[in-house]
Amino acid sequence: KNNNNEEPSDKHIEQYLKKIQYSLSTEWSPCSVTCGNGIQVRIKPGSADKPKDQLDYENDIEKKICKMEKCSSVFNVVNS
Repeated sequence: KNNNNEEPSDKHIEQYLKKIQYSLSTEWSPCSVTCGNGIQVRIKPGSADKPKDQLDYENDIEKKICKMEKCSSVFNVVNS
């Protein structure tokens, strides 16, 4: 399955958020992938004072797609 032009799934976003939960800030995070389409997240400025474990995925987190270079087919074979 080719993921080069697909938007990251909610599951991907949630897993990424869990992974970087404690380094989240009001600055955009690094892209969640090294190739293809990933996600960047940040805490909305108005939610910056909330404890990290109380942040609400829908209301407190801003998300944007980050497009990296297309994943080469060789790369995909190596990692699958």
